[in-house]
Amino acid sequence: MITTCSFTPAARQYSEGLGIELIDGVRLVELWLSGLVSVEQEIKELLPEYV
Repeated sequence: MITTCSFTPAARQYSEGLGIELIDGVRLVELWLSGLVSVEQEIKELLPEYV
């Protein structure tokens, strides 16, 4: 489950019992940024003349 905000303690506890991963806004941005870095590196390797 993804939110741009945060989850309540009750929601976190409930999700643990069901094996659901909760991704809050901070974690979402962290994942997005790490994805950008990976893609940028891949583009540099594939098309070095364009970077």
